Amino acid sequence: MGKLDNRVAIVTGASSGVGRGVAKVLAQNGAKVCVCARRMEKLEELTNEVKELSKSVFKVLNAAGVIRIDYLIDKKTKKIYINETNTIPGSLSFYLWEATDKPYKELLDDLITLGIKTYKKKKRKVFSFETNILSNFNGIKGSKGKLKM
Repeated sequence: MGKLDNRVAIVTGASSGVGRGVAKVLAQNGAKVCVCARRMEKLEELTNEVKELSKSVFKVLNAAGVIRIDYLIDKKTKKIYINETNTIPGSLSFYLWEATDKPYKELLDDLITLGIKTYKKKKRKVFSFETNILSNFNGIKGSKGKLKM
């Protein structure tokens, strides 16, 4: 949980510079951030940058369901870094989903369905390993009880 969970922050001038950095840090610490600026395209750029990075992390980790991704931001370069991911954290709090197009009840139904499908898929998997650990062993033939190595 972030230090600012259940808090709302309004950041003006969030399209660049200090405002942009502040918005990122507030979001990283769990606040719901409302960003305001004169340059809408820069705000959309910031939002898309975080979304795309999140999608990439999700895919690279072969994640499923819901994860929360915590970010670190370099104050000098304003570069975003991944700090850690958390599976099914407090991110399932209903209020965090209000800004999305997916109703909370639908999200829960989808997660339960995904869990059932994943379980069934894992249950059907068969693992086999090919090995012949005795391929270099010639046996004890002719050794009169003494093992030759």
